[in-house]
Amino acid sequence: MDEIFNINLTHDFTMLSTSSRDGTAKVLNPEDLSTIRQFIYGKPCRANAISPLFDDPNHQKFHILCAGGQDA
Repeated sequence: MDEIFNINLTHDFTMLSTSSRDGTAKVLNPEDLSTIRQFIYGKPCRANAISPLFDDPNHQKFHILCAGGQDA
């Protein structure tokens, strides 16, 4: 993992997501930082967000929105 641009936690601290210069976005377990899921892009991943629907107790959606691009 290279320089991390963005880190997000859910409000209940059960999921952590990161985006970094090396073109990866990861979903991590915040207790031990083990990787749950990794997404690989060809360019730096600048930002990410965990879907607000994750917090809905009736219809949980485990979606991560990622954005990125090359250095300007």
